[in-house]
Amino acid sequence: MYQQLLVQFGDLERYMEEAKDAKVCPQILPQLQEILSYPKQHMLLKLELATTIDVRGHYVKATYFLEGYGPLIFSCCEKLSALNQACQAPHYPNVHAIATAIAGEDPSQNVAALERRAKACVELTITVYMVPEEIQCRPV
Repeated sequence: MYQQLLVQFGDLERYMEEAKDAKVCPQILPQLQEILSYPKQHMLLKLELATTIDVRGHYVKATYFLEGYGPLIFSCCEKLSALNQACQAPHYPNVHAIATAIAGEDPSQNVAALERRAKACVELTITVYMVPEEIQCRPV
């Protein structure tokens, strides 16, 4: 669904008009319209969406596994380490594409700065996931 929204982001305004006419999501639509009315918030929404697409699969797999789909006691540290490495990847392809497009539309924006900002969205969740590893998986 997130990937569809990213690909079809241009249809969002048309969807919002149709949803307004059909009285769908009456509380959410004004909030979304407010976000889209400010170019900076609109840009950040695109970056956050791209970040979600780039890392969501890693979080979903790690979460399912850590809920007990496997030999948890032997693999917990390995999964957390793999998640950390995936989130520390130097390149998020969707984020890069969106950041490049934003910089193409607004020359005052810097692609690298936009990518750093998008990756900052993931840092807190990495910290939350990695705390158990730091406590339990330290070398003895």
